[in-house]
Amino acid sequence: MVERLSDDMRNVSVGLQRRTHREDSSSDTQASDSDDDLTPRPRRKRPGKRGSKNHLHVAFRSYLREKKLLRGKHGSLPQSSPIESIQAFNRDHDCCPTLENLFIDWSDSLEKSSWNTELISLIVVDLQAKIRNGTYAQVLFHAEASLDNLRSLCIDKLRRTQYECRQHTWDTIGRIINRLDVNGVSGDETDTPIGATPKVVRRVGLPWLNPDVTQLLHAVESYAAATHEENMTIPIGNSSLPRVLEPKRTAQNSIAIQRLPRNWYNDNWYQANSTSARALLGARKSLILPTLEPYCSQKHP
Repeated sequence: MVERLSDDMRNVSVGLQRRTHREDSSSDTQASDSDDDLTPRPRRKRPGKRGSKNHLHVAFRSYLREKKLLRGKHGSLPQSSPIESIQAFNRDHDCCPTLENLFIDWSDSLEKSSWNTELISLIVVDLQAKIRNGTYAQVLFHAEASLDNLRSLCIDKLRRTQYECRQHTWDTIGRIINRLDVNGVSGDETDTPIGATPKVVRRVGLPWLNPDVTQLLHAVESYAAATHEENMTIPIGNSSLPRVLEPKRTAQNSIAIQRLPRNWYNDNWYQANSTSARALLGARKSLILPTLEPYCSQKHP
């Protein structure tokens, strides 16, 4: 499974690089065909003066930095919105985003996500009001400051940050897979009676591994289909057996990997261990686990 996950990671990275190359070869004034193509539009190497329009761009970047929606001065990336807030908003419009608490869902589309659409609307209305009242003295209120234009500018400026956030997520996932290696990835077992067809395999759980890590690895596996759709290729060789990711049992004899971040361990399992066993485990400082939604094929919405 480690080899399969590593292959998926490499293929996704290749897909990102190919999209970057295609984007770089197009004009920076050409609109992107799909918001899901996250590669930022290329910057001009020697930008010249563009009068009032240039002042608007400067003001917009200043506004987004003030709201901590762009990369920080020391290279830090903005936080993503809590998944619980997004779920509550999508379910019954609770936990609506506010100007005092602006967090983009970097894992979702800037144009199609209900949460991001609401948040971007708040941004452009607030920015337009600031332009009207003279907060940005060099920006004149005219057609360039219309809500539609501001919305397009906002999405365009956030696209680069979104690309960087997603690339950071995949890099982090790659480090998690490399750290867990073979011993930290659960195996499969046959889930059908002997002689029955079609044969199905089911994942065997690891009692010591945080279920959130397991779900993250399952999400990574789902992106194998994304690489074939991106490259319009067909998998080579025999088709893999149908796999059930929800385990029926756990591998009780599995030996936990030492010196992992504390939150990579199953908390109930960890707490059940003796003080000496925890000391031997040598858990390290907790690290934030990235969130990754399973891939949903555009062919089957």
